[in-house]
Amino acid sequence: MFGFSDTHLQINFYFLFVNHRNLVIYVTMAYSAKKKQAGVDDMVLISKLKDEEVMENLKKRHATEVIYTYISNVLISVNPYKALPIFGPDQVQEYRGKFRHELPPHIYALAESAYKSLTSEGENQCVIISGESGAGKTEASKLIMQYVAAVSGKGEGVERVKRIILDSNPLLEAFGNAKTLRNNNSSRFGKYFEIQFDNKGDPVGGKITNYLLEKSRVIMQTQGERNFHIFYQLCAGADQSIRDEYGISQASDYHYLNQSGCYTVDNIDDASEYNDTIKAMDTIGINAHQRKEILKLVAGILWLGNISFVESGTGSEISDPRILDFASDLLGIQSQVLKDALLFRIITTGFGKTAEVFNVPQTPDQATHIRDGLAKTLYDRLFTWLVGRINDSMDSKNQDVKLLSVLDIYGFEIFDKNGFEQFCINYVNEKLQQIFIELTLKAEQEEYAQEGIQWEPIKYFNNQVVVDLIESSKPKPGIFAILDDTCATTHALESNVADNKLLTKLKESIDNDNFVGRNDDFIVKHYAGNVTYSVDGFTDKNKDQLYNTLIECMQSSTMPFVKQFFPENTREASGKKPTTAGFKIKQSSLELIAALKKCQPHYIRCMKPNESKSSKEFDVKRMLHQVKYLGLLENIRVRRAGYAYRQIYDKFLERFAILSRKTWPSPFVGESKQGCSVLLKDLNIDEKEWQMGKTKMFLRSPETLFDLEERKEKKFYNSAALVQRSFRNFKLKNYFLTMRAEASQLYQNKKERRRLSLNRVFSGDHVNYLNNAQLVEVMKQYEKPEGGLLFTDVLMVPVKKLLRGLKLVNVFGMVTSSHLYVVERVLVKKQFVMNLNHRIKITDITSVGMSCLCDNWLTICNKNENVDDLLLECENKTEFLAVLNDQYKALEKKPLQTCFDNKLTWRSNKKKKKVGQIEFVKDPKHKLALLTAAGNKYIVNVAEGLSPASQPRTIVRPERKRAANAGGGLNRSQSIKKTGAGLQSSLPMSPNIHNYQSPNEVVQPHQQKLKEQQLDVIQEKKESTVQVKSTANAPSRPPPLPRKTTDNRPKLRAAYGYDATAGDELTLKEGDLLYLIEKDPSGWWEGELIATGKRGLFPGNYVQEL
Repeated sequence: MFGFSDTHLQINFYFLFVNHRNLVIYVTMAYSAKKKQAGVDDMVLISKLKDEEVMENLKKRHATEVIYTYISNVLISVNPYKALPIFGPDQVQEYRGKFRHELPPHIYALAESAYKSLTSEGENQCVIISGESGAGKTEASKLIMQYVAAVSGKGEGVERVKRIILDSNPLLEAFGNAKTLRNNNSSRFGKYFEIQFDNKGDPVGGKITNYLLEKSRVIMQTQGERNFHIFYQLCAGADQSIRDEYGISQASDYHYLNQSGCYTVDNIDDASEYNDTIKAMDTIGINAHQRKEILKLVAGILWLGNISFVESGTGSEISDPRILDFASDLLGIQSQVLKDALLFRIITTGFGKTAEVFNVPQTPDQATHIRDGLAKTLYDRLFTWLVGRINDSMDSKNQDVKLLSVLDIYGFEIFDKNGFEQFCINYVNEKLQQIFIELTLKAEQEEYAQEGIQWEPIKYFNNQVVVDLIESSKPKPGIFAILDDTCATTHALESNVADNKLLTKLKESIDNDNFVGRNDDFIVKHYAGNVTYSVDGFTDKNKDQLYNTLIECMQSSTMPFVKQFFPENTREASGKKPTTAGFKIKQSSLELIAALKKCQPHYIRCMKPNESKSSKEFDVKRMLHQVKYLGLLENIRVRRAGYAYRQIYDKFLERFAILSRKTWPSPFVGESKQGCSVLLKDLNIDEKEWQMGKTKMFLRSPETLFDLEERKEKKFYNSAALVQRSFRNFKLKNYFLTMRAEASQLYQNKKERRRLSLNRVFSGDHVNYLNNAQLVEVMKQYEKPEGGLLFTDVLMVPVKKLLRGLKLVNVFGMVTSSHLYVVERVLVKKQFVMNLNHRIKITDITSVGMSCLCDNWLTICNKNENVDDLLLECENKTEFLAVLNDQYKALEKKPLQTCFDNKLTWRSNKKKKKVGQIEFVKDPKHKLALLTAAGNKYIVNVAEGLSPASQPRTIVRPERKRAANAGGGLNRSQSIKKTGAGLQSSLPMSPNIHNYQSPNEVVQPHQQKLKEQQLDVIQEKKESTVQVKSTANAPSRPPPLPRKTTDNRPKLRAAYGYDATAGDELTLKEGDLLYLIEKDPSGWWEGELIATGKRGLFPGNYVQEL
């Protein structure tokens, strides 16, 4: 397709004008061919299989601000470090309902694919977002959720869930995100967001699972970083009453905030985001009292951090008792109780009656450690409570739901000094890399072998050895197992001594090429690179326990909100081995992987182009490193050699059976495997594009799958359109019959009539609107009409061209329940586009002017000074005026003003105050209404028509055999209202299709006029014929035997099929035989079908004379 010339593209454009799906594809291709290509959209198509080639392609695209690239179904996202105009409602609508290959790579395309798979296949979906810290994972997850919220259904309950899903983001970011050296809004926790959908595809609930909040950030930050956002939001955005009550001042006054020297962040307004956070609390149902309790606890943590200690004898003392008193008050605790919990540690030795309790004083360092432990626990449990409240507000209580999950977990981290937190973070990233390998590389190759598919294996790095190094228990213990054992055997030792013992055990126990033990630290060779970990604090952070004295202290709080965070029973020994942080992390990661494996995965690999957060810099060395450790080249190789889609035979046949007459509508008789083969062969799918395994069908390229999906969608669309068209015709038939009768009253004794228009059937849609994709797209840009389209037609507008004279331009006219639209199809840069010329409120129309002769010209005047009046010709003017009048009466409660005069004026250019004039002259020489320009006005020469008193034929509806309305009920014609409001209630929201016509079959206006002349002659002959009717009382006798007569009328054979577009025409099938009644120079002939005896008009060039 890309090789087509402009001429071919234009031909395809005209051909696909009927087909809404393919139109979009080909118009897009025409546009893409004109646009400068930045690298390749899908790196499966790169010319050389090298890491450098992959990196170079990403570099080219980054230079032109193209941030998304595919590797088959994997989306690569490069952080642009600036806002780009590629997100928003317009782009959502652009990607909505499209297949991945139809538009350039985008995160919306991936979201659409996941949502479409969920609704069409009924399978759970998950989007796994991975990458380094600062690569854009959090923004990607928000975009996914925004897209799904935008394209899913509506309704009060659905909208509430959408608000919670979207508004929970600022709340979670306030309490869970912070500025780091690499990212101004870094997620410092992992989030697995499950959105629950019903069987209609509407979100009905959700659930958030949080992982590994970085608690240590509460008490300490690296130079240039910040604490969690909520602390700075409170300092910047709280009102004066909260400041006074909670002692809130500037951030630099708090120890937990002033260690790094960083208080503000570029492009982040803490005061404004404070308001967003409060609004989010309202959305999820946190009331005013609970909000105060939350903010009070946040302030209490800040004041707790300001408590300092000085050495006193063998223990320590509080430096400033006033700070202790204020912090105690905010936490609802007595000052002395909090003081004792910080300065003393109770140690119990022995058991039973021999047990002794010692109140051990703490040094300033030890007291500081206890204070910090309390602050971390308070914040961690507050965060967990907030996540629980969000989940409660989204709980659908429905078990029969499908899930679309988004995993956003902070990425791989390598700092100058890496501790226990970085070790846990990098472990989880190793697990995610492992599942990526399993599902995209390892599992794929294993499946090919099991199914007996011919294929060449690809070598890749399997990081299972690194995962085993960290989490293994048997036969060789991993790092977590050794860490837990060290914590269990060194509880009486100082922290630094326990850490050194841990390092010794690691070096003695681990024999793995990916581990290197050194004097003060150890190295793990991760998939993303070598990381050096300092063992300082490993054992204490892994224990993750509070002393009983602290727990009992917090349980004494007078604030139920704080007290609920400490449900432990300190009086009874549980007998269970306390769980460690490492154990919890390992357990939750295993549960996460199990959940991900139950879903159909979609991958987003986020990449950082530089460390300086610059929108223009592309660090080649850094990007090449990411390309290598993410295994992008191996992924490309697998996709090139493998198959993009596979499905078990039963489901494949069920999904696509509708495409072949051999499998639909009668079900295929035989095995599903054989049915799949019959189906694909019948569709002429190249046999190189598919292989049949033992249990599954394999399709090689995504394009083959997309082709099948498009064929199926087209089939569904055409079937649905046929049903809709029939139903709408059924609903509107009586309405239009009634309206036609009323329409004649508008012209009664005011305007001469034409025979064809006098008895023309009203149908509403004369342009086949639903199959005109460009026209539909134009209408989508404006408010959706609340009653659907009531009338559409091709109109003609006169245009004066300098040195070219007068020209008639075809435009589309459309009437809705509230507006009149005029749309013109114009040529722009060698491509036809739709341009809205007029959009007039029906209530703004002041009058419609027409002549007293039998022409089709109208003037439409309106009171809007910014919209010019209209002069136009409409073949279906009677229906057009009737619909306008009907809607005007529905809105204004009075009829539309009409003016009949052979001299009309209209304001053709209101800005320049130009007034147009048109004069109508009766001229028997002109069979057609001929428009000419004479100076500043138009003149129309019109032939003589029927009398203004002419009436249409009365349509007699046949009586029903059964007296359906004998009981006094309303019949169908009585039940349909004549007002616009009544029409709206009976019509669906979408526009109508009536009397389908392909573009080649639409009769152009000049052809229609010639046809009317012919019909006038035929009608006159029919009216002059005297029809003799038999007498009703004649005696009954057997009919005479038919006499053999010879019909000498000329015979014709239909050379082509023709579908009638009006009631006076014949529908022809190729090969039909006809008698010729009359020829006309206009090209419209009259004839009689020999088989049925039906008479009518047809194009003369569709038949052959015998």
